Amino acid sequence: MERYLGADVHAASVTFCMLDASGKQVRRDVIENEWQGAGGLPEAARREFAPVHRRGRVEPVALRDSLAARGRARVYRGEWKPGQKNDAIDAHGLAEKLRTGSIDRPVYKDAKVFTALRDRARTYTMVTRDVVRVKSRLKSFFRSRGLSCAGEALYKVDERAQRAKALPPATREVVDLLGRELALLEALKAEAEAAMLRESHRHRIARILESAPGLGPIRVAQMLPIVVTPHRFRTKRQFWRIAASPS
Repeated sequence: MERYLGADVHAASVTFCMLDASGKQVRRDVIENEWQGAGGLPEAARREFAPVHRRGRVEPVALRDSLAARGRARVYRGEWKPGQKNDAIDAHGLAEKLRTGSIDRPVYKDAKVFTALRDRARTYTMVTRDVVRVKSRLKSFFRSRGLSCAGEALYKVDERAQRAKALPPATREVVDLLGRELALLEALKAEAEAAMLRESHRHRIARILESAPGLGPIRVAQMLPIVVTPHRFRTKRQFWRIAASPS
């Protein structure tokens, strides 16, 4: 008899909901991460999840990666919806989506491929976004006073100091602080980029892809841990949609 198991995974606990083929709830369990032994897991879940508990602790990442790797589970990144929310409802909703085949945004993960590059690319993206935020904040102080701030000149120390003379003293102090933050973030960005490219170039495919028009080193490094393999795409059009905007 078919069983469909939804698991709402958190750092402190995992909420399971099991449905039968008709959609009737068969069992629901909440397993704390400090449970001892496998007795707290539903029998059907225990057979599936046995490899992912360590020293009496459910490992959420291991749980996700182990099941996804077997092809017997689908990892799903939920989206916000209005209405009542709790772990039991979320687990039931996941089981129902699995039963009806309505999971429209599965997350593809292969923990054994490009793991280090994935972390470095994510870090580079986050630091880059922080740099953009600080630049926008800097310009906002000049725009609020009706001062010109077009182009990249404002991000240079000397030019920024010259233009800041037209600002009130309190605002100049804030602009100076943001300028120093920008300098530190740009240094971190350069470091994150170097680490990402160094890890990317450990893979032979990266050098090959970089020779393709429009695919530079940074784009390739961000694309590899997302795509992993082009063979998982049904058509080349779906593949190039990811390749064109990996972030």
